[in-house]
Amino acid sequence: MHKWRLNVICLPAFFLLLSCSASSKQEDIYQQTVATIGNSGSTTGPHGVASMWLQDTRGSASDFGYGAIHGYPSKSSGINIGVPKHVEGYWIKFDDNDENIVEYYRISAPIDYQLAAKKIDTLNHYYQNFERQDGTMQVIVDGPRVRVFFTKKCFRSRADCTPNNNADPQGYIERSPTNSTDVVKLFDGMGEASNIPFPNSPFDQRQISQKFQLGRSADRLIIKDTAGNIETYGSGITSPTQITAFWRTLGQDTSGNFTGKNKYFRLIASIDGEQSEKAIQTLRNYYKHFFGKVGSIYVFANNGQLSVIYSNFCFEGVKDCRPKQGADPNHLIKYSDVLGTNYVTLYQGKAESSNTPFPDGPDYNGDPRYWNMPEHDSVKH
Repeated sequence: MHKWRLNVICLPAFFLLLSCSASSKQEDIYQQTVATIGNSGSTTGPHGVASMWLQDTRGSASDFGYGAIHGYPSKSSGINIGVPKHVEGYWIKFDDNDENIVEYYRISAPIDYQLAAKKIDTLNHYYQNFERQDGTMQVIVDGPRVRVFFTKKCFRSRADCTPNNNADPQGYIERSPTNSTDVVKLFDGMGEASNIPFPNSPFDQRQISQKFQLGRSADRLIIKDTAGNIETYGSGITSPTQITAFWRTLGQDTSGNFTGKNKYFRLIASIDGEQSEKAIQTLRNYYKHFFGKVGSIYVFANNGQLSVIYSNFCFEGVKDCRPKQGADPNHLIKYSDVLGTNYVTLYQGKAESSNTPFPDGPDYNGDPRYWNMPEHDSVKH
């Protein structure tokens, strides 16, 4: 009687221990390094991967942006990554001659990390006699398609790849694209495609710059862009849709001494983001042989006049800046003596002016960031 009772009591405890053991095992893999080698490749011709970040369950990330790739598995690099949970990147596809860009792509998508962990664990315990500690993570791009594979790279021509009995009951394991080894597919999704670079991507980097009076910066400069981001100078940006700027001209006497009688300016205005992007793309597609990946959204102020322009810096004598025929039908492109290159205007406007600071502007006397200016009594000029 007592023995029967003991069995009844112990059976639930036994299954609880098994459950705890399985749960602990699953939690452990989320904190482990699962791959120390990364591959970036393609099965459909030449591509270029500028950035392709895999974030793992530990909060770490590895970049598979290995540049120009052709074939599978193509390029390799040392990494340290756990179970992936998110993929984000930018890449391009070239024509068959590996010369011209066919399309631009980007992706930002979650990965089912719980399923990925099960697949990785299955392959880690798949082979009878093949013992390799860490695996290889592979990111494969084919046009807009992105796949993420995990493999132990057991090649039958060089190793014993015999599987354990009933080692893959869920059918997770498949052959690699070249049928050379076993892999598990952790992600298979489609990115967004475009025939022009995505703004503020590695193929079209834009940064806010500024030039105000006397080489000084604006006292406050805030720009909102088409992506909804709110940025200031030095930040990346897409196309501007709104600008807020406060600045001053410093009062000086005839000898050049600061008088403290400054003039203050305020400008808050909307910008047509769609028209701005069209102007930017006109300049980006203007040149025959120059494709500037890096450009600037410049904010210029001259007294009460403010301009927002874009340039991607094609300098004559340094680059081939010859234009394509008919590339600027609306005559948007101008030349700047200050920049020494071409630009397009995104906005022009006149600011409000005042002899005293604006109440919604910077606190010139109360904020230490502005204490090096003439109106503060503690500074002598």
